[in-house]
Amino acid sequence: MKLSETLSRLPPAIRERLEAEPLIAARLKEGRSLTQTLSDADWAREWAARADRASVETLRRIVAAYAATPFEAEKPERELASEGGLTGAEIRVALVRLRQAGIVFAVRKLWGETLLYVPADTAALWQQLLLPVQSRPLGAQEEREVRADPREFRLPLSLELLAAWSGIRRHGLPITAKGVPHKAAAARIASEMRLSEADLAPIAFALPQASVCPLPLSLALDLGLHFGVLVRRPDGFAVTEAEGAPAGWAERTPAEADRELLEAAVCRYAAQHAPLYGAAAALRALAPLRWHRESDVIAQMPDQARGGFQAWIGLMSAWGWMERGRWQAEPVFRWNINAALPSLSPPGPENGPSGEPERICVLPDLEIMVPPGVTLGCRWRLEEIAEPVTADVVSAYRLTKAGCVAASRRGYGLASLTAALEELSDGPLPDSVRSTLADWFRTIGRLSLASAVLLRVRDEELADRIAADPEAVGALAERLGTTAFIVRPEAMDDLTRRLNELGYPVNVDPDGASALLGGGREDKAGGTGGRKTSGTAGGNRKSKADDAFPSVRPEAGWACRRYDLAVYEPDPLLPGRSELFPGWDGVPKTWLQKPASYHPSTKRKLIELAIAWRTALRVGNEGHLTFVPERLEGAEESWRVRGRIIRRDEVSSAAPDASGGAVALTAEECRELMIVLPSDL
Repeated sequence: MKLSETLSRLPPAIRERLEAEPLIAARLKEGRSLTQTLSDADWAREWAARADRASVETLRRIVAAYAATPFEAEKPERELASEGGLTGAEIRVALVRLRQAGIVFAVRKLWGETLLYVPADTAALWQQLLLPVQSRPLGAQEEREVRADPREFRLPLSLELLAAWSGIRRHGLPITAKGVPHKAAAARIASEMRLSEADLAPIAFALPQASVCPLPLSLALDLGLHFGVLVRRPDGFAVTEAEGAPAGWAERTPAEADRELLEAAVCRYAAQHAPLYGAAAALRALAPLRWHRESDVIAQMPDQARGGFQAWIGLMSAWGWMERGRWQAEPVFRWNINAALPSLSPPGPENGPSGEPERICVLPDLEIMVPPGVTLGCRWRLEEIAEPVTADVVSAYRLTKAGCVAASRRGYGLASLTAALEELSDGPLPDSVRSTLADWFRTIGRLSLASAVLLRVRDEELADRIAADPEAVGALAERLGTTAFIVRPEAMDDLTRRLNELGYPVNVDPDGASALLGGGREDKAGGTGGRKTSGTAGGNRKSKADDAFPSVRPEAGWACRRYDLAVYEPDPLLPGRSELFPGWDGVPKTWLQKPASYHPSTKRKLIELAIAWRTALRVGNEGHLTFVPERLEGAEESWRVRGRIIRRDEVSSAAPDASGGAVALTAEECRELMIVLPSDL
């Protein structure tokens, strides 16, 4: 779950408590939102500089071990305390402090178990701050010696998705009664993409199985729904268009869209698998277009993240965002896009020296050249009016008569198509292109077929009465001859009711048409003008069902979610001292204040309590050691305790045993004892 969704679900009491934290309150007074504050790198650095050692170290271990995946509240002290340096009690208290700081959040399952997590879009920030990867890229001379892998060119993911979404717009994507895409339609649209099932193997766990839907198409559906480009309706998937382009994507170049897609991929897919997320977060620290040795980067990554390294760079290469090669027989790689975290590297101009998007070039031979900096909105409109020829760094389209026929069906006439091309190229069309288009459109768009709901009337006199009725005429789209009308489909019920009121009950012809598809509006050149919202296989005109089935919740998408934290309620309670240390109220305060001598039986009780609380003991008074007891052995007054020393002020007579670093202390060696609890709880 991302930070914004997490904060939107917080009960008012928790949110108020967060906003009262001094570091957060200071930034809120400057006009920043809570989401902006908790995802800000400067705030994170300041918190890390001020926080206690145990809290910072606990967060470091959590991010390294669990990344953005949820974990049980008891898991860190059980699994991470053994790494040394921290006690279970310190980790327990640190988790409370991390929740108070707005870094770790909690949800409660129905049966009372608490799950903790770091939001998917902030875990990477904490990993880069606390577990940085500082790989030195190859030098200029060394980079000239790199031999890139001789693989076929890979389109960036933004253009792969555009091809799939364009296929859904052209052909529709109907679904079965079980809610899955029809196999034939799904296979046809998946074939528009160059991605294979093997390319997507690293994130196959997050997508419906290939038997349900081809993995490349599942990816396109999930991201399309997430970004609002696609909408799911009762009969299938359709494209939601705005100004002739995918909603919200018109002005983005592929480079800008790919940066946003990377953020979504990390949060939606990698966040479900700790090794994959750890690798993704670590690699985003590397500058684009600079070659790095794989061995150098792996050596600096958290242990668990190393397990996801090869899978993630393989996926990034398949999506055209990364390139692999060899330097002196060593495997190397580099980013082809700016993969930096937004909080650490705010987006800037990505389109070239001027920061302005590039334009298409319409050639006299009807070829259209598309440079890499052309916006997705421009490419989307080209898909409407031209046929793709090649997809490469510079792509090519061609104007054809068949393409113009398809454009006519989507609402283009000669004037609107010419205007669109001149707008996209920012200049007049070559004369040869103008004359060819004019020649083609002499026959295109002159005829149209439409199914319609007809009202047939037995005589002309009654037809005239109906046409003169103010209520009935509003339900009529067009009069055909003297005794027939085309009825507006959405007004059938109103017309039937009105005709009954006039005394003319309506007979329904079961063999008649039941839907009006329409042939478009004529523009000044005689073609069909205007634009329609893309539909599914049943047609392109928007129906009443569109309003009944708006875009699905973006977080749901089409992906499978291992951890759907949204189904659980946020945990409104922070554990207090008595919950963190059961029985604390009844413990003699002298046990917690300074080391003192006790009877062997009392010493044993102190040790048993320290073991139960998973905390440390201070052994000795002047020169002392801090000892974490783990197991008590022996009889009531002749016993010894095994554990580990985490701090030592002077050399102790306690000797490590064969377990390496662990020690065993006898009752005599435990002269003065004190239970050590985290301070400032």
